Amino acid sequence: MGGVGSGNLSIWRSRRGLVERAYALDIASLARAGRLRLGTEMEGQWSAAAPLRSRSLTIQYCGDLTDPEAASLTFSFQMHEVRRYQTVRLVATKPHLGGIRLWFICPMMQKRARILYLPEGGKQFASREAHALAYRSQSESDLFRNITQAQNIRARLNGSLSIHDSWPPRPSGMHQRTYDRLRAEALRIENRALAALDRLTPKRENEDAKTKD
Repeated sequence: MGGVGSGNLSIWRSRRGLVERAYALDIASLARAGRLRLGTEMEGQWSAAAPLRSRSLTIQYCGDLTDPEAASLTFSFQMHEVRRYQTVRLVATKPHLGGIRLWFICPMMQKRARILYLPEGGKQFASREAHALAYRSQSESDLFRNITQAQNIRARLNGSLSIHDSWPPRPSGMHQRTYDRLRAEALRIENRALAALDRLTPKRENEDAKTKD
């Protein structure tokens, strides 16, 4: 009882990983702090924070930027009593307003990224896209805003608030045209909500062993 769209929204959370729970390594912050400079080798320690976690992750790093065409950052961190090591390529671009901008090359997507994330249960830092991370406002607002709109219409018709329940009949005293308009609007919104829910719910990797041999 009480699934998504049933009226008890506060207990539901997307299964998709959240950016706010992932440790973030921001190359722009490292560069602003003078920890990475083209033409040099640098090493040190940095803290990767996660907004919804009570403590940060300590990272030891060594950057080799002596050759801009082959720049890299090697770092290590301890997660669940296991010391992990990772090397990420770096690339520099020249913004229109001048200067140099450094980027990570995501090890999973092979694309430029300013920030790499280590999500809950993750083993390596990679881009938000690579880890399929969502912002809380993104994952919840798209879904819950649509569900709330549909529930408001259902409440107006004195029906169940669950978008999974059958559509309520026309209340006594409501014009048929008004009822048809509200029904069409709510069904359109509910379809958007169900589509958003489908995007947030991870697909099964293999449909439960299609047939056991």
